[in-house]
Amino acid sequence: MPLARVASLTYPKKLLNSCLLNVGVIGKDGRTSAITAALRKEGAVVECLSEWKGAVSDPRNEVLLRTAQFKPDFVIVGPEEPLAEGIVDDLNRTGVPCIGPTRKLAQLEASKSFTRHLLEEYDIPGNPQYRVFTSIEGIAPFIESLDGYVVKPDGLTGGKGVQLSE
Repeated sequence: MPLARVASLTYPKKLLNSCLLNVGVIGKDGRTSAITAALRKEGAVVECLSEWKGAVSDPRNEVLLRTAQFKPDFVIVGPEEPLAEGIVDDLNRTGVPCIGPTRKLAQLEASKSFTRHLLEEYDIPGNPQYRVFTSIEGIAPFIESLDGYVVKPDGLTGGKGVQLSE
């Protein structure tokens, strides 16, 4: 019998098509909207547990409360911010499987310096010449030694925050 794989759960395809699958979603962006539309097209009941950003003062608590009410079979986390803040860890502690990395694994996206150091430590190709500064000391001489440079803050910037040299 063909199998459909969802997160770390494996369902027989026949069963998947004959039962209602409850899926929780965190985030409201293009990627999450496309995933939601595809799941609904297949007959899943999809509930947005939190848009994460907005008027809610405690989105983590909102997700945990709404998850307890909705009881999803699994949760899909779209945006990087809730991943970096550890929502997958929180949901896993309550027994809810998630599609998305834990806080520790989300560091790859959330921290440029963590990723650069990891690439360097394991000699992974594609790591540009870089330097991490925690103060202004030494920045000017380092920049002057380069042909061109890109400055990136260490942390999530929503695709913004990169400064290119001219």
